[in-house]
Amino acid sequence: MNIRTFLSKLVEAETKSCIENAYSHIVYEIFDIVLDSEKYSLVDVSSWKRNKDKSLLPKDIIAVPDFVITKKDYNFEDTETDIYGCIEVKFNDSNVDVPERLKDEIDKRGYLSIYNNVIYTNGWKWACYSNSNEADWKCDFRKYGTNKEYGKLLNNLCSIFCETNINR
Repeated sequence: MNIRTFLSKLVEAETKSCIENAYSHIVYEIFDIVLDSEKYSLVDVSSWKRNKDKSLLPKDIIAVPDFVITKKDYNFEDTETDIYGCIEVKFNDSNVDVPERLKDEIDKRGYLSIYNNVIYTNGWKWACYSNSNEADWKCDFRKYGTNKEYGKLLNNLCSIFCETNINR
């Protein structure tokens, strides 16, 4: 998918669908580009219940993310160490700029306690968190709808899920 196709899909999702699910399809396409399908799987867990699978969705998780990135051969009984990140898809820019669900609450674990990398996006804006409420990096296609910004996004995503980062 090139930058023109990417941006036109975002405009269509925003003007015609007006729901998060429209952006989820675009996000899935981006990860189809950057993830090595022989090593990783992008699992859509958005409709799962919290306790359906305790390894992907621990009982004490704060919320269910939209996608989880796992090892390709993940068998849903492995430990959380075979899960490399989650993606939370939002509709509004403000929900990407001020992410919820990162930190633990009284009786619930936030995304950062479970997943190594947490990506918040609505397609237009992207932010990656690994240690705190401060984003490790951001991309903004409303502000910079350029091929350079698209390359930056793909590069940032690839840098998270390369072999050297996984074998920690």
